Formats: sequence, structure tokens, C-alpha cells
Amino acid sequence: MIFNSDSIEKINKDQTLKSNHIQLEEVDKTQIEQIRVWRNKQISVLRQDTLISKEEQIEYFERFVFPEYSSKEPKQILLSIKKGKDFIGYGGMVNINWQTHESEISFLLSPEFAEKKEQYSTIFTEFINLIIQLASQKSIKKLFTETFDFRVHHIRILEKAGFNRKKKLLNRKIINNQMINSIIHEKLIVQGVSK
Repeated sequence: MIFNSDSIEKINKDQTLKSNHIQLEEVDKTQIEQIRVWRNKQISVLRQDTLISKEEQIEYFERFVFPEYSSKEPKQILLSIKKGKDFIGYGGMVNINWQTHESEISFLLSPEFAEKKEQYSTIFTEFINLIIQLASQKSIKKLFTETFDFRVHHIRILEKAGFNRKKKLLNRKIINNQMINSIIHEKLIVQGVSK
């Protein structure tokens, strides 16, 4: 479902989450297996430590994702990323704290798009801008991310989009017997404008 018609109240009247190259829609049940495959293939860039089974994926989405779409204060808003009619990734706002008005951003593209730097830059930049719009509509005042420090291209895009480095977290994951650090970035959203 695109954010219009019957679900527009959740976003903002007369506004859909669309940009030049992508649009964001609620994740539907037909997409969760593809998301599982993408996550398992790209486990090294995620905080996920083990492969996800089909059953675990279905249970997670049925318990923690789909019910949130009808909540006034959801804990997360996960959205599919489409380029035209093609489902190419997913992401959204996760770990939403409604008391402090903060949310983490989640973002993952299919491996085919993730490997193409120029396309990745364009799509991620447009995704960030759409999430800032959504955050503003939902009265979220701060967005933050956690990124493994070896993801240099991803970090450059965040910083170009105005996210500021706040801190480094040491030893967040082991990859190939090596401890990996992560970087926390944040961006403030004030009265419909990001700073």
C-alpha cells in the first residue's frame, strides 16, 4: 500500500513518500522472504549475528512489523523501497522513542543495487530525504544511525546528507576473527526542517 487513500492519516494528507527515483510503501507479506534473503546475504553489514530462517522471518513480521502499521505510536515503521514497480530494498524508522522523539534509521538495498556505488548513492540519498519528511510529519526530532566503520561509502552519504558523527562504539561485531567498530551519526529535525 502506498501512503495515500486509507492509510494517509498515518503520514500526512495529500502527501506520498515519493522522490525522483523511488517510492516508499508499507512492506507486504509477499516481500518478507526477499528481505530475509537480502539480510542473510549481507549479514556482514548488519547487526544481525545469525542467518534468519523462513519461520523466524514470518514470525517477526507478524508479531513486530505488521501490527505497528495501525499504531498511533509505532515502535518501528518499516517500508519497502520501490523503483518503479520493482522492489529493491527496505528500511524506515526503527527503535522509535516517542517520549524523546528519536528514531534510528534502517536501510538495506538488494545486493544488486548495493554493489553499484552511483545507484546506491542516489537511492540512499533520496531515501534519507523521504525519511526526514516522515520523521517531521511524525514529530520525530532526532534521527540517528549506527554504521560499521568499514562502510566508508555509506558513511560519506550520511555525512553529505547532514548527519553528524556523534561517537564511535568499539567492538560491535566480529567479522573474519576481527573486531569491528561502529559509528553513531545523528541529525536533528526541527519544525519540519532538518538541521
